[in-house]
Amino acid sequence: MKHSNQRSEQNFAIAALLMSLPLAAQASVELEPPARTRSGIIARMTHAQADAYCADQGLRLPTLRELATHYNPLGVLSSEPTGVRLEAFYTEQRRIHFFYDPSTYQRGRGDSVFEWYWSSTLLPQNEQHAYFFDAAHGEIRDTHREVQRSCAVRCIRD
Repeated sequence: MKHSNQRSEQNFAIAALLMSLPLAAQASVELEPPARTRSGIIARMTHAQADAYCADQGLRLPTLRELATHYNPLGVLSSEPTGVRLEAFYTEQRRIHFFYDPSTYQRGRGDSVFEWYWSSTLLPQNEQHAYFFDAAHGEIRDTHREVQRSCAVRCIRD
């Protein structure tokens, strides 16, 4: 019982914080549809290939925050609620960029929700790795940028 009360208090704190944020901070981000092969299957590629794919279309890879906001707008927070420990993601200057709560994620429909999507955000401590968003589970992870066919790509317009 104590555990569920703590979880309820955490959810309340998150909801209170979200209600206090400006609407622009909660707005969704529109991404282009996933890149697909000629046969219609979602294409997976290295980070460099994903970056080139977007650039060839006059687009760019989304940042980690843009990807997380697109898939889970309630999970992206500008500050950490008191008493709630969320995962923090940093900029290259090691300042906190945003906090993320995967517990608010609700998976959508279609084949694109089972993919991992590259972001343009590199790990500050190891730039050979880039963050990606796991759309199947609503989680943020990282992998080496040269892993073949590891992640799919969705581009964004500036």
